[in-house]
Amino acid sequence: MIGLIIADKHELNKIRWSEKEEVTKNGFDFIVYEVNGQDVVVSHSGIGVVKAAACIQEMISSFGVKKVYNYGAVGADSTLNVFDLVTPKKIYFHDVITPWYPRGQVPGDVQFYINNLRIPGVKNNPIASGMKFISSEEDVQEIQKDLVVSIFDMETAGMAQIAYNNNVDLYVLKCVSDIIGKDSSRLGDINYRITEAGKIAFQRTMELIDEATKNA
Repeated sequence: MIGLIIADKHELNKIRWSEKEEVTKNGFDFIVYEVNGQDVVVSHSGIGVVKAAACIQEMISSFGVKKVYNYGAVGADSTLNVFDLVTPKKIYFHDVITPWYPRGQVPGDVQFYINNLRIPGVKNNPIASGMKFISSEEDVQEIQKDLVVSIFDMETAGMAQIAYNNNVDLYVLKCVSDIIGKDSSRLGDINYRITEAGKIAFQRTMELIDEATKNA
């Protein structure tokens, strides 16, 4: 079975797959669809690395998924452009800081996590996640003193850590919604760009899962 953790719960309404069942487990809603004869379970995690980690663990424990797809909007530094698609090759926590390990490494864990998704022609700049919303060039520069990363969100590393612990493959596709410190910081503008970036990543992810289920 394949899993999909979505960025925006409203995008559930856009899924055109054949629905089989809907269940709630430990606060998370899961919908099982049939896609090309294969089961795909979908959930919306909510915001933050803790919710993302809890959601993917529940999905793995309850449904036995071996592959999980995730997509969403991210902020980026000036090496990227708005609405660029990215398959980040390395995934870090930007707010894990200890005296004994490199920044981003949870003690006793790997230094970074791997994204299993590669798409020819799509950039693979690394991503950093944490419970702080990265909103200024100063934030970016402070993180980049220690980590070679270009995009930022609040969920991916939480999912990646749990996927790694469970030996589950994670496939991550992100779309740049804003260049941090450069684009308008008005809430309305930010929400518009996040919505548009989410649509782009959503459509491509639907295509990827369609291809994966056909080849299963």
